[in-house]
Amino acid sequence: MSEFALEVESLVKVYASRGKSPVRAVDRMSFCVPRGIIFGLLGPNGAGKSTLLRMLTTLTRPTEGTAKILGYDAVKKPLEVRKRISSVIQETAVELFLSVKDNLLTYARFQGLDKAMAARRANALIEECRSPRSSWLTRPCSSSMNSPPGWIPS
Repeated sequence: MSEFALEVESLVKVYASRGKSPVRAVDRMSFCVPRGIIFGLLGPNGAGKSTLLRMLTTLTRPTEGTAKILGYDAVKKPLEVRKRISSVIQETAVELFLSVKDNLLTYARFQGLDKAMAARRANALIEECRSPRSSWLTRPCSSSMNSPPGWIPS
């Protein structure tokens, strides 16, 4: 087991578009984050923060370099990475159309739970949160309900 939660080495992401110059969103980024450390990612718009998070969560493949999460390579072992993280990236707009229960079911399936177990756990969490004002549990989520963007190792 790796001593690092994150190991990023020479990570590059280039977006190429027909007829346009390629855009280098992440340029040879390298860093390590030890386990048990709270890590913040700050930078101006266009600095590559969202692209980096998309690579770390296996939603986008890097052009070059490696990213390991809890010792698992994000490209070679994406399912192992997904089993060990939770991610809420604000730009992922699909959550806006789903209820809290639907979001719980979706992320449970991402984590490898079968449908029956996902439903049992989602229902248990919803029951735990029930109150007279809990109609928000079945309405589509607003963007503020999905913030802040980030990811959490399990």
